[in-house]
Amino acid sequence: METTTHRKMAVMQKNGRNPGRALRELMFEALKSEAVKLNQLAAEALALVGPVVVRELVIELLTSKKVGYRVRLLGVIETIGEVSNPIDHMELFNLTDDKDSRVREAAVRTINALRAYNSKQQGSVQAAEQLC
Repeated sequence: METTTHRKMAVMQKNGRNPGRALRELMFEALKSEAVKLNQLAAEALALVGPVVVRELVIELLTSKKVGYRVRLLGVIETIGEVSNPIDHMELFNLTDDKDSRVREAAVRTINALRAYNSKQQGSVQAAEQLC
């Protein structure tokens, strides 16, 4: 017998929505909130999704006018520690010229964290190559 949850999921998928996308939208909305605990949970959940969500984070950064939300988005990218799309890298660098100093500072922190992560990754690869 089909459960109500399964029926709802089937309807969502039929309408072009999948549960993963709906959950990501929920996390983005929660990150917009001023509630600190809700922000922390949303940021943690988005970071756990990993690098696949970075493009969506960058798009949100570019389209939102809310400074606090944009700073939190940058924090999530910093936590993920990985940006593979060159366009996203360029957009992050462009944020260092943002009109708001809080966004500029968060962008610099994020870029520096990404550099540190990349240096660490390269060092691990070189160490592994020397072992071979």
